[in-house]
Amino acid sequence: MTDIHRLLDEAFAGATMTPELQDLKEELRGNLASRVSELQGKGMDASKAASTAVAELDPDVIQFIGHGRYDDAEEQGRIALVDETGRADWVGEAALAQILGDVGDMPRLVFLHSCSGAQTDYRASFAGIAPRLIRRGTQCVVAMQYAVTNRMAVAFSQGFYRGLADRLPLDEAVQAGRRSLSVHYERDPRLLGIPVVYLNSRDARLLAPAGEPGSSASGG
Repeated sequence: MTDIHRLLDEAFAGATMTPELQDLKEELRGNLASRVSELQGKGMDASKAASTAVAELDPDVIQFIGHGRYDDAEEQGRIALVDETGRADWVGEAALAQILGDVGDMPRLVFLHSCSGAQTDYRASFAGIAPRLIRRGTQCVVAMQYAVTNRMAVAFSQGFYRGLADRLPLDEAVQAGRRSLSVHYERDPRLLGIPVVYLNSRDARLLAPAGEPGSSASGG
């Protein structure tokens, strides 16, 4: 299961490994290992089985932690995808949208922990990573519209994910993240305006309220 361990370690690289996140990682590891064994039993080699099992995942949430920028010359947002040698490939918003999924089959929530991930130039007809993903079908994009430190991003995400765990609508979960920021950075209230939320529907939820079946999130 070397390939599964490597792929998961790369996926979680840079994340603050809370007990909850470690539990999630181990649950994913177990599920992927089971699928790899099944594929190998059908004659697939270990490396191909590992990549196939990962490709079959259909996540509701994608979180990117890394560097982002807005290209003024080309009027589009870009994020840095770094290979094993440390070389950065600055991927444009159109390519990123295609990587994340087909139209109508996008993750429901994309969280960009990247510098300028939410910056938009309205003169360029909705240019910018976050609006591009919304137009492609993502229910909600949360992003930082100005440069942020990793500590600030973590402070926000702690409150945000607690809000999601409490089954709050996505916009209210963002507010919970901002309150978490205010606790850590009460001397600089300007920071509360850095995390922004883009919604595809007015009542976007990742989890339905307790007692209700399914989820109320839908395209809009």
